[in-house]
Amino acid sequence: MSLLFLMFLACRPGESKGAATPATIGESNPTLESGTHADDSGTTPESAPPTPVPTWVTLPDVPVPVQEVAVEALDGLVYVVGGLGGSTSGLTTVWVWDGVGWAAGVPLPGAIHHANLVAFEGALYVLGAMVTGFDPVNVVWRWRPGDAAWEELAPVADGLFRGASAVGVMGDTIWVIGGSAFGSVATAFSWRPSDQVSTPLPDLPLPLDHLGGEVVDGVFYVLGGRSFGVTAVQAGVWALRPGDTSWSARAEVPTARGGVATGVLDGKIYVIGGEGNPDVESGIFPDVERYDPVADTWESLESMPTPRHGTQGAVVGNTLIVPGGATVEGVGAVTTVEALVLAAQ
Repeated sequence: MSLLFLMFLACRPGESKGAATPATIGESNPTLESGTHADDSGTTPESAPPTPVPTWVTLPDVPVPVQEVAVEALDGLVYVVGGLGGSTSGLTTVWVWDGVGWAAGVPLPGAIHHANLVAFEGALYVLGAMVTGFDPVNVVWRWRPGDAAWEELAPVADGLFRGASAVGVMGDTIWVIGGSAFGSVATAFSWRPSDQVSTPLPDLPLPLDHLGGEVVDGVFYVLGGRSFGVTAVQAGVWALRPGDTSWSARAEVPTARGGVATGVLDGKIYVIGGEGNPDVESGIFPDVERYDPVADTWESLESMPTPRHGTQGAVVGNTLIVPGGATVEGVGAVTTVEALVLAAQ
């Protein structure tokens, strides 16, 4: 058994003494929701112990080059959904990482990229995406482990569908924030899976696509992104709670960028990579920066071993996995998979 596999298993939540054997593809192995965190300790920023600095590790490559993918964790597995290969045509492929290697998952009903993907109550949902030509497409799909095919649900209302959004779970709803629909948009909405009803949310302060988004302690955070162009990168951080009538400004990302991967480890948000960098030929940012929502502060960490954009992050236990992406601005998909591992405290 490889050292890498042992490390991955050690990081999986709820799998200490007496834990079940590792999940295989399609089996249920409940874990903490990616991008959520709860802390009932009552500690303050002054008394809380510092979060350790995570280390980068290399994982087995995705079987084929993919970028502009949607990435999500569900039941201890990581799903890489749709995306672009060597062209601007979307893909129907789904790849699944189980801690040992990659396997093909249930293909999508149609070829898409820049999908808005989220895990909710044991299922994966796609709420909008893009197709060839980078046009938005009004698709709502659901897949539960064990299903032989993705279920096609009713589309959202006209004017709401888009791709390249920030997506997260808030209570019994899924929030879709910003994105691209023939250009950057500032609109946002919630969608309730139980009755498939959409409700408008407050607009962002400016149109954004390819933005980062995470939920921590009942607050949705939007981080960076771009506004009408690859190089029109943004550093703003905006926060919204259920019931708020407008977004609140927080401390800006130290390095403005779009096309980032994000994830939450120990209640802190990591912003990784991105594109729109005018200082290097590749146009890619190697930066990794960590945000503390309680203290409203940032710190810079070790750069990505392989700087990339066009991917997302998925958290399993203490491991934030960043699969695929592109190493050059625009189209340049790779198979690289790297992960940040946070040592147990």
